[in-house]
Amino acid sequence: MKAKDIMSPFNGIALDPEMWLKEAVEFMNFYWKNDGTVGVKGMLVMSGDKVVGTLSMEDVLRSVILFI
Repeated sequence: MKAKDIMSPFNGIALDPEMWLKEAVEFMNFYWKNDGTVGVKGMLVMSGDKVVGTLSMEDVLRSVILFI
């Protein structure tokens, strides 16, 4: 089995690198996937048409735990 066999296809929706973490988390929590389910564990971060990174819920939790 290959990654392409189970991946979600990119539909052009991504996070902006200037989004606040709260906005990004809300966006990921309420994003509707192709299969009708809600929420994703991570998304691409794009500046214009260039991928500049990824943001996962694990990344967010790791950054929040540092401030507790």
